[in-house]
Amino acid sequence: MRRSLTKNRIIRLKADIDNVFKAGKRYSLSCFKLFVASNDLAYSRIIVIPARHYGNSVQRNLIRRQIKEIWRTNQDKFVDGLDFAVIVYPMHDRTLSYEEKQAMILELFRKGGCIKPETGASDDDFRS
Repeated sequence: MRRSLTKNRIIRLKADIDNVFKAGKRYSLSCFKLFVASNDLAYSRIIVIPARHYGNSVQRNLIRRQIKEIWRTNQDKFVDGLDFAVIVYPMHDRTLSYEEKQAMILELFRKGGCIKPETGASDDDFRS
């Protein structure tokens, strides 16, 4: 597995981002919100958006890098052909460890049914 996230795995076009928010299904868990939409590609893509008033630029970029790393290291667990948008809201307790954030993100993806069937979820809801 690559040690970095390739550019084609990140949603960059405004039209693609708008599609995730308009056509995607929404799931939330405490300080995270996940939007999921199918993308007609052989691979999944992600965008991480910290909400307004989420700390300063250092904190926003840190949470963005951490979530992308969590997604990259667990890519083999996720269903292919989906676009993910993760919105991060300010936490009351910003002292969450990386492992706690990882557990929360994986739980959010599990709740959204984005984990491959071998681990207990289905991707039938997103294929139309």
